[in-house]
Formats: sequence, structure tokens, C-alpha cells
Amino acid sequence: MSLPRVAPTLLLLLLAGVSLADPPPRRSATPWRVLPPTVSGKLRAPACQDVLVCAHRGNVGPSWALRYLPRATTDRPENSIEALEAAVAAGAELVEVDVRHTADERLVLMHDATLDRTTRARGRVDGKTLAELRAVELVPGGRIPTLEEALRWAKGRTILDLDVKTDRIDLVVDAIGRAEAWGHCVIYERDVDVLRAAVRRDSRVQVMLRLLPGQDLDALLRELHPPLVQMDLEQLTPEVVAKVRAAGSRTWLNALGARDVRAALGEDPYSELIRRGADVIQTDRAELLVPLARRESALRYPW
Repeated sequence: MSLPRVAPTLLLLLLAGVSLADPPPRRSATPWRVLPPTVSGKLRAPACQDVLVCAHRGNVGPSWALRYLPRATTDRPENSIEALEAAVAAGAELVEVDVRHTADERLVLMHDATLDRTTRARGRVDGKTLAELRAVELVPGGRIPTLEEALRWAKGRTILDLDVKTDRIDLVVDAIGRAEAWGHCVIYERDVDVLRAAVRRDSRVQVMLRLLPGQDLDALLRELHPPLVQMDLEQLTPEVVAKVRAAGSRTWLNALGARDVRAALGEDPYSELIRRGADVIQTDRAELLVPLARRESALRYPW
């Protein structure tokens, strides 16, 4: 009696270690490439289960490490529109920027409290008006953008992670509203009370929770409905991953510092984060992490 025609296929599957009794891996119904670059499209959508990359302060180029030194020289200024453009060009799905207020209660992108490190001027950011800051030149060139300029630029391009370094959360929420950018950014603050104040200001705002020791994760997920939960690697247990994803949120880990340095030296410090359950990884080396994140996503969901 001849073997059925399907037998060779079955034999190949068995040789490949595929059990017919096992269900297929969960797949991404919609490839990340066609999902819109919005909070609902990339972070909330069950269809998108790929590993996403966030570029820290944009993509400033190979001399990124010098940003931590006084008056650093980089290819592109951090927190500039040029750095945001470079991050998107490198393939990052999110870009982190820092937000501070000026003396006349306007919001600009700036990490430090002073201008000394990243510009050709000196003095406190909150001690100068927006008009004065408009005249300040970034290093190695360019102008300081306002938050609203960055939000409008991000629409249709990326999701901004707004690292709030001002105590005027009301100004931040109002700026998001004026730019009509509710679906194009998330607010990050370690202090959960600041996140609560943001949500009270306008319930349309999206926040990223920072998981701290002693917090009731279940209660905060129910209260704030954050699309992202940032945590340290030791906090990223299978139980926490399952809890966060079941709430419709995504896990966030940082690769800043030692891991990025190791990657620049040719090692692979990122795969461990992905294996442990990181959904979004923040890095200073987007150009190194993006190809790995896409390969890992393709292995998980090859369809």
C-alpha cells in the first residue's frame, strides 16, 4: 500500500521538531510596518506584538557617549528635531525627549536644568524666556525646539515619550491638547502623583507608569490604564509580564549605559531583555538595536 501524499510533509515537520499536538505560536495579525505610529496603533493594538525601540533623546550619532561630558560634540544635538528625524530614519518606533518650562511658562525640549552642556550659552532654562532661548544655538548647531513643535512634527511619524522635567504638568497636558497629539505621545514621570494630576487635567492623556518597590501594580493598572510600564530587569518576572500584558499595557526596559556600550563593542546585550519579556527597549544606539529587534520579532511571528 502506497503512503499518502501528505506523509513527506509530516516527516519533514517531525524532523524539524514540530509537534502536531502543539498549537502554533501566537502571531502578529498585522505586521508592525503597516500599523499607524500612534499609541493605539503601536502600543494598545493586540495585533502589534513586536519588540519596539525607543531612541533616547533622539539619535545623536556615533559620538553619543560624549553627550555626558561638558560641551559635548555630537553629530546632532540631543532633543532636537534633527535628532528626532535621525531616530525615525534609524527605525525607532518611539523617541524619548525631555521637557522643561521657561521663565514665561512655555515648554521646550531640554534635558539639563541649565544650558551649559548642550548649547553655546549658559544659565538656567527656567530663567530665560522663550524669545531668549530662540536665540540660543545648540551644539553642534541648530535651535531649541518647543514641545508643541516636536508634537506636531511627530504626528504620522513616531510616538514621543515625554520625560517631564518640569513641575508644571498642567502646561505639558495643555500643550498636548493644543497640538491635538493625544495619540502621539506618552507622559513619563516617576512620581505617580504627577501622573494622576495629568490624568485629572485631561483624561485623554496617556501616561507611562514607572514600577517602584512597594507599589500595587494591579491597582495602578486599573487606575491609570498606562500603555507602558517601565521597570528594571529584576522586576520583569513572568508573572509581571503576564499581568501587564493582560491589562492591555506593554513592558519597557532601558538598555542605556553599560548595555549600549557593550553593543558598541560588538557584543549582544539586548537579546536577554527580549527573552525576559521586554516589549519596548530604550537605547542610545537605535541603529544597533533596531535590526536585532526586527529579527527577534520575525522569529516570534514569521507570518
